[in-house]
Amino acid sequence: GGHSHNDQLSLNLKIGKQEFVKDPGSYIYTADSCLRNNYRSVKSHFTPTVKLKEFRSLSVSLFQLKQDYTSRCLYFDGQNFIGYHEAYGMKVYRCIQVFANKVEIDDFSESKASLDRLPLVNGFFDCLVPFAAGYGVKENE
Repeated sequence: GGHSHNDQLSLNLKIGKQEFVKDPGSYIYTADSCLRNNYRSVKSHFTPTVKLKEFRSLSVSLFQLKQDYTSRCLYFDGQNFIGYHEAYGMKVYRCIQVFANKVEIDDFSESKASLDRLPLVNGFFDCLVPFAAGYGVKENE
């Protein structure tokens, strides 16, 4: 509950030294609320969404999100993961399977609603914000 990002079921994926999916961090905390909220958004995380809609409003507080929904890890054995959250009023599932030569990520909902997520472009996560190089530091674009 203390993280205050809309990133339920998001993941980071690194194989060897190569990072394919990476959380962008948190550029800034209080000096620019718009930038902070961009980094807290579903649009900055590799998470299953419904039309890239936010799970909960980011405008209430910079350090709180209403977390009145359930999130659960149903199974994890080091190579397989199944979990869900109910932030959209229905269960949204993510299943991850790690094989010798690939990683499969499947997202689905109990209501068969159409889910989406930000894409992998050429095998890499295409985040909508630049990665935070450190607190309050923004790399040249």
